[in-house]
Amino acid sequence: SIAYPALPIAWHHFAVVKTPSSASFYLDGVLKTNRTSAIPNPALTDMRFARQYGGNLGYWEGQIDEVRTWNSARTQTQITNTMHRPLIGNEANLVSYWRFDEGTGSSTSDVLGGSGSFVNTPAWLLSTVPFVPGVITSNATNVTATSATLKGTVYFNSSLTAAWYDW
Repeated sequence: SIAYPALPIAWHHFAVVKTPSSASFYLDGVLKTNRTSAIPNPALTDMRFARQYGGNLGYWEGQIDEVRTWNSARTQTQITNTMHRPLIGNEANLVSYWRFDEGTGSSTSDVLGGSGSFVNTPAWLLSTVPFVPGVITSNATNVTATSATLKGTVYFNSSLTAAWYDW
């Protein structure tokens, strides 16, 4: 367990990076503590968000906007580069991405195809996470002398946003 003083009421980004021999806890992109002993992996059927692992009944008292799971240990730079923007869902080593954008009901879907249900019906809220507006583009495809297919994703965080391609 990690003891940490109460945080101000605001959105915070938590990241736990687990390797076979250690676990590190980052708060808002800053390393706060490192445990230098192995932590067992829970079985996939025991994947839980906002609840303590095992038979304990500790529940998270707060809001959760997204949960991302990777099959590689993320560096501090990787964490800080993506903590203020949504993902597309095809990033290398991303194995689950729970956006919690359903808006109603007691079930949720992972962007990569998984599904889950909540123990209780959640209070669905409009996200106020401070994502930085931006654009993610991929390489042009079907390129000919006179045309090409261009793909991109604009994430605007409820701000007025314009996007265009220059050729």
